[in-house]
Amino acid sequence: MNTFAIHLFIDAWPAGWMKTIMDVHRVPKKAWFTYRDCLAEQAVVLRTDRTQASPGETIPVEAWICNDLSEPMKGDSLVYEVRFEGRTISSGTSSVSAGGCTAEPQGRLEVVVPEAESRSTLEISATLIDTEGRPLHDHAITIDLFPREKTPEGTVYIPSGDPTTIRFAEELGMKVAPVLDAKVTSVLIDSPESYASHREEIDRHVSDGGIAVALSLPVGEHQLGASSFKILRGGMGPRHFVSRKTGHRVVEGFQPNDFRFWYHESLGCVAPLLDTVIEAQGAEAILNSGDGGWYKAWDYSPAAAEFREGKGSWRLCQIELKDCISRNPAAHRFARRLLSMGAS
Repeated sequence: MNTFAIHLFIDAWPAGWMKTIMDVHRVPKKAWFTYRDCLAEQAVVLRTDRTQASPGETIPVEAWICNDLSEPMKGDSLVYEVRFEGRTISSGTSSVSAGGCTAEPQGRLEVVVPEAESRSTLEISATLIDTEGRPLHDHAITIDLFPREKTPEGTVYIPSGDPTTIRFAEELGMKVAPVLDAKVTSVLIDSPESYASHREEIDRHVSDGGIAVALSLPVGEHQLGASSFKILRGGMGPRHFVSRKTGHRVVEGFQPNDFRFWYHESLGCVAPLLDTVIEAQGAEAILNSGDGGWYKAWDYSPAAAEFREGKGSWRLCQIELKDCISRNPAAHRFARRLLSMGAS
């Protein structure tokens, strides 16, 4: 490649346009600097599919060298460092091996996550050093660290008896009850059929002050207790993130980026966490997304919502939780709160 261009390089009007890398006043946006760094002749790149971690985990971080020059790299080295709370907790040096005009992996850092008393950040950085000891390029990534959680109180009843759903509840630290009695604090509904087969007793549980949580209901019209709603396929495809900025107490204390780019255990990588949205009158949003398209104006649509009924409440959650709680602490905490945070 001997020449290339940026489509819509500069904003054409003051309101801005997300496809450009300079604003209307010719001031570079953040993307301008990122793109400039990507044009380095020789670069180091760190990558991992994890954005969150819990104490004691081991996070694999890949180290890559990109060499745009025709000559292979010889004698260069890679210096890496892991920092936590202002101090270096591990570091090392490795020789570089990369051919001309190519990108090659240099190995994988197995980063052990330290104990954290509160929310904090782990920084992993690497610097490419030439044969004269001069830095050629550097790169750093961060991982959000969550402290250990306390074991939740409460018992959950699962009317379907599905082994996957039972394992999900047990992984959250919840006790699974064999019958729905007065000791049960929440009911976990994993299908419309499981609710229909136990409808009378679940409705009574909610009316008396309990919680019933429905996970990932299929597209269509549904009813839980006295509440009717629709589950719709999200316009313009699946979403990798949702907003926790709803003011609902279940998401109190979560940070802006906690509900995005979740790692899916079964896939071994980041994947969309939401395919559908909720359309319901009188529902209180817990998590928000948006819905719209060519024939529908865009507006907020809940990805998780709550209906109050009697002394209790119904909670709907359309974001993927079962495949995400083991490697995303935010997903783990959110799922616990849905099931254990009382309605009163």
